[in-house]
Amino acid sequence: MRRIITLLLLTLTMASVNAMPYESARREAMFMTDKMALELGLNTLQYEAVYEINLDYLLTLSGNSGYYGTSWRRRNHDLQYVLTAAQYNRFMGIGYFYRPVTWRTNHMALVIYDRYANTTLYYYSSPKSYDTYRGGRTADRYYYRGRNYTTPNTPPRTDMGRYTRTTGTSNHGTWRDNSNNNRPGNTRGNTRSTRPSTNTRGNTPSKSGTWRK
Repeated sequence: MRRIITLLLLTLTMASVNAMPYESARREAMFMTDKMALELGLNTLQYEAVYEINLDYLLTLSGNSGYYGTSWRRRNHDLQYVLTAAQYNRFMGIGYFYRPVTWRTNHMALVIYDRYANTTLYYYSSPKSYDTYRGGRTADRYYYRGRNYTTPNTPPRTDMGRYTRTTGTSNHGTWRDNSNNNRPGNTRGNTRSTRPSTNTRGNTPSKSGTWRK
């Protein structure tokens, strides 16, 4: 009996060690949600809810398996309540949103970085819950059901010129306040569109798009 308890504790400890830390999970959830807002046309309420759903999903991941089990199905279940039918159908057709995580060379990686290699580029401000929500909606299976996410149909804030994401201190980068910067259209010193190129051939996952313990 004592041996069984010891093995159980060891298993739980290993799972905890290999789990994605909260700080890493919320940065990756923010990056993925930002691009979902761009491509799926999320409004403000949807943006907030999708960020929470993505964060809850990423916080459940550990090791090199289990990415597409119960927590993945729960993510899809919750997103069906938040997105319109047209948005959800589009979501399922975009691989880096629908199946967002993979295992590459001994580390967990987000597939979205194959599409968006520039890890410093954000189209929207961080959700209001970015600094406060730490996960836990999964405790209520029907939390998102019956809520109105279509009105008011206003897009998320787009003043992300206040923030840029820098690399160097971790594989994911850190947030740096640049409140004196211009607003998004001018952050690169020109007026060209900041939408990513539709040609994804040759893109490789950025080092900032991986997570290692």
